[in-house]
Amino acid sequence: MTDVHEPEVRSYNMSRIRSKDTKPEQQELIQPLKMIRIFFRAVQDQANLIC
Repeated sequence: MTDVHEPEVRSYNMSRIRSKDTKPEQQELIQPLKMIRIFFRAVQDQANLIC
């Protein structure tokens, strides 16, 4: 992905971000885990219907 900001603008933006684990970073980690859990729950439900 290409950078849309000049180095000075990026530096300023990043200096405004004081903490780690901001909401967008957390969503990148949490969303795939939610999808995996939903998939396995669906598989288990199908297995319960067969038995």
